[in-house]
Amino acid sequence: MARNLLWIASGGMIGSLLRYGVDILPLLFLVLPDPILTTALVNMTGCLFMGIAVVRLQINKEAADRARLFLLTGILGSFTTFSGYTIQSLELFKQSSVLFLLYFFGQVILGVLLLFAGAKVSGQRTRGQKP
Repeated sequence: MARNLLWIASGGMIGSLLRYGVDILPLLFLVLPDPILTTALVNMTGCLFMGIAVVRLQINKEAADRARLFLLTGILGSFTTFSGYTIQSLELFKQSSVLFLLYFFGQVILGVLLLFAGAKVSGQRTRGQKP
C-alpha cells in the first residue's frame, strides 16, 4: 500500500509540474496563454497518451501494476484537469451557450477519439512483438 502511494505521488509530482509548465511556457515567449486553450491542450494530449499507455501496459503485464499507478494515475491524472475543464465550461456558459456546447462536448468527443487513436497507434507499433 505504501509503495503504491509512492508510485502515485511520484507520478503526480511530475504530472503537476508538466501541467504547470504548459501554463507558464507561453509566458517565457511573452505570449499570453489562453487558459481554455491550455486546458484543452493538456486534456487532449493526456487522452492521446492514455490510449498509448493503456495498450502498452496490456502488453507488458509484469510492470503493468506499478507503471499504471505511476503513469496513468500519477502523471496523466495530474497532468490533465477535469476541474479546470468544468470551471471553464461554466465560464463559457455564462458568455455563450454555443461556445459552451462546443467546448464541453468538443473536448469529450475529441478526447475519446484521441484515446482511440493513441490505442490504435500503440497497438500497430506493438504487433509482431512478443508480450
